[in-house]
Amino acid sequence: MYNSKCPYCAYLFTKVPQRKTKCPNCSNYVYSKRYPWQKEPHLVQEYEVDIVSRAWEEHYRELQWISDLEMIGITKKHYDEIKELLSTNDKQPSSDSIAEYILKSGIVVYNEDLFYKGLTFESKNKMLRIMGLPEITLNDQWLYYTKRKLYGYIRAGLIEFYTNTYECKCNPENKESMNGKTYNIMQFLNFPSLPCEGCDAPDCMVYMKD
Repeated sequence: MYNSKCPYCAYLFTKVPQRKTKCPNCSNYVYSKRYPWQKEPHLVQEYEVDIVSRAWEEHYRELQWISDLEMIGITKKHYDEIKELLSTNDKQPSSDSIAEYILKSGIVVYNEDLFYKGLTFESKNKMLRIMGLPEITLNDQWLYYTKRKLYGYIRAGLIEFYTNTYECKCNPENKESMNGKTYNIMQFLNFPSLPCEGCDAPDCMVYMKD
């Protein structure tokens, strides 16, 4: 039930405030706020506004960690078990500290497919930093997905591909230099980018566009 009492003087509001409101009894400002674990908002003092805001920030950060960890095989049940393990009588661990414990404990073993498939670029590198592993570059990511695409061609029985989906890294509008050429897939798997013939930039390569 909504608590409509002033947190300063316990004055009972006849009309439930929905925003910052001045108490007619004590003249203090009250705020209608809800913590993530509450079903309904309640009136709080001004100092508590920032506390509620930080609680929501941690709530969303924890949801993101749970989602990211599930992508690499850590279930929410496992996350909750670690959370309980790290909890004390008077303090709950932050989601960052729980994730760091999981990633540094050896529970997670780096697997290229797990880290590349579902995680955002920022999430995967945040995890790799915690694990003490080299970060993934944009080029690493592009090479991974390009090779996966080529392996898909092989599984489909293709041995060659036509370069009508290649673009210049420096200038995506420069599509003429590689288009209309055919390459052997197995040869290209060893070097999944090709020198760009239509760009003035030194060492520019063309790449496969998804």
